[in-house]
Amino acid sequence: MSRLAHRINLLFWGLAVLVVLAAAGWGIHLYRLRVESDRAAASAAVEKGRTLLENLRSRGAEVRHRESLDEAATLLAQADSDLKKGRRVQSLRGAEEALLLLEPVAGRLDTPRAEAILSEGAGRRRGGSPGSGEEIGEGARIGEGDTVVADGGEPLLLTFPDRQTVDLRSGGALRVAALGDSDTPLRFALESGAALFQAPRALSERRAAVVECAGAEVRLSPGAFVEVRREGGSLEVEVRSGTCEVAAGGESRSISAGLHVQRIRAGAGGIEAVGRVFAAPAVVEPAEGAVLWAPPGGRAPVRLQWEASRAANVRVQVSRSRLFARHVSVDRTAPGMFLQAGALEPGTYYWRLRAEGDPLGAWSPPFSFKVVEESASPAPPEWRLEADATGLGDAVVVRGTVRPPLAVTVNGVEIPVDEDGAFMGTFPLKGSVVTVCAFDAAGRRLKWEKSLR
Repeated sequence: MSRLAHRINLLFWGLAVLVVLAAAGWGIHLYRLRVESDRAAASAAVEKGRTLLENLRSRGAEVRHRESLDEAATLLAQADSDLKKGRRVQSLRGAEEALLLLEPVAGRLDTPRAEAILSEGAGRRRGGSPGSGEEIGEGARIGEGDTVVADGGEPLLLTFPDRQTVDLRSGGALRVAALGDSDTPLRFALESGAALFQAPRALSERRAAVVECAGAEVRLSPGAFVEVRREGGSLEVEVRSGTCEVAAGGESRSISAGLHVQRIRAGAGGIEAVGRVFAAPAVVEPAEGAVLWAPPGGRAPVRLQWEASRAANVRVQVSRSRLFARHVSVDRTAPGMFLQAGALEPGTYYWRLRAEGDPLGAWSPPFSFKVVEESASPAPPEWRLEADATGLGDAVVVRGTVRPPLAVTVNGVEIPVDEDGAFMGTFPLKGSVVTVCAFDAAGRRLKWEKSLR
């Protein structure tokens, strides 16, 4: 019995040893597979990073993304060194960090750059795009490298998808040096004449336009409305609204609009002030984006109001043209702080004002408003408008959805609506009632109201 037990014991331990050896062998095999897999993954990541880096450099990405490319190159060099020394995990991690830097840069380069639209006027285009040298009219697309010449006897208006605009004065020439992307600015070179540049307030600081002229550079901030004029070997800058930074002759200066508009000359000799004029009075109503309602078949009475000015009189213009070169329906000088503009038919209008004095004040940026004819028909029953409003001091936060996606106003001012019909924003609180209105081009509308008392 003891001999049998001894044999069973030997058999058991023999089997145990075999199991342990098999497990160890299998573990070693799995480890080798893991090592080879990690090495292959690290090698592939390093090679992918190198290929992408070379591709980006060949496409000129270093001009705008040098810091990212240099950091990625350092990471890839270290990853390659780690791979050769057998530090596969560190190598893979470094290569992946490099790819995280390079892939967004590639994405920006691959994204089609949005061209400008010639919204008003006619002129000529040269360089850059197909059809260069031809006469162009409203609706023409202006691409990177194009030079637009306003030689048709009237100004031109360029409009970009992010709502930046350029009003090129008659006789001027402007080159679109770079369209940029979401992280880089629009760049222009003013070759001759004058142009007015406007950057909307909602724009990213990094996206606002940069204008190069006569060895100087003008960088707009969101909300800026700036005139740049080339005068021989220098430029003159007039900041009519907001702030911009001017760099020339080794110095830089931030210029802001206030009670007066400063006129600055910049060039190789530096920056100097050359005069100032009254700034335009601040607009009260109709505000930018306002929607006024006309009765069916009728017109809407329009009252223009602004804040007090130091000048005795204010000149006011209303036009169907943002350039005010034609279709001017109101052009009057008024004392005080308001003007009855009369009854206007449905359409989109622009208005601007300036202080009348000696010297004349600077024109304000153009403010747009719409007159919409209300439909005699009710809104279709399938329309849905859901909204909510929360008071926040002297402001109100409004959010909601509209089905189908329609135009939406909050307290009479049109706001952006997403493709899925969602909208949200913070707005000045006027009174105690918040009114949200959804409407279509035919003037059919839904209304939602809430009292915040």
